[in-house]
Amino acid sequence: MFPTLQIGPLAMPVSGLVILVGLWIALTLSERRAVQQGLSTKNFNYFIFFSLGAGVIGARLFYVVQYPSAFQANLISLISINPQLFDPTGGIIFGFLGGFIYGQHKHFHLWSILDILTPGLAVMGVAFGLSHLASGDAFGNPTQLPWGISLWGEIRHPSQVYETILAGLILAIILILEKRAQTWPSGIIFWIFVGMTSASLLFLDASRGDSNLIMGGFHQNQLIAWIGLAISLFGLYRRMNFSTRQDEPI
Repeated sequence: MFPTLQIGPLAMPVSGLVILVGLWIALTLSERRAVQQGLSTKNFNYFIFFSLGAGVIGARLFYVVQYPSAFQANLISLISINPQLFDPTGGIIFGFLGGFIYGQHKHFHLWSILDILTPGLAVMGVAFGLSHLASGDAFGNPTQLPWGISLWGEIRHPSQVYETILAGLILAIILILEKRAQTWPSGIIFWIFVGMTSASLLFLDASRGDSNLIMGGFHQNQLIAWIGLAISLFGLYRRMNFSTRQDEPI
């Protein structure tokens, strides 16, 4: 693990830096694809701004609701940039909601926008894996396998390495398929990404040592993954019924 980078008197959290670099690469990739699709750079950047802004607010609100005691002693931590004080699920929900509202206002085409964003989302998957590897978060279950790593006092599955490798494979597949998708109905690439990500989450959660249990022992992440997989298969079925790249405004 490599939690901090010391630059003179300044200690920088490596996990946060990795997320920022991943976000920069993802946004650059998405902007290029937006221009190729004929979207206004200004409108697309505003779309990203509203999505990210809503995502940050949602991620913090979800974390506060789950762990209010973490902020009771120091309310100023509500505006902390510590990446560990954000809930990814809340960020995704609010981010999509913010983007949906702005896209509806500008009459963006839903499926084209999602396809444009998909390679960037895949990049962020790799960034999150590397971030967890640096911080030690998303740690694995104890194991006796020879490739186990010593973490938090035990030999554990290198779940962060699994996560990074799977995210890298998903990114590679998306980039390969994207070259063939010019004649596909829009939205196909996005739903393939959702399906692969959901399937990888099912695998990863089996080796995770920090899984949240809900409703009497069900793994929260696995329930989310099963729902995501079912929705992605339904979405693929619906979009594949189109013979051309048809779109509907958001």
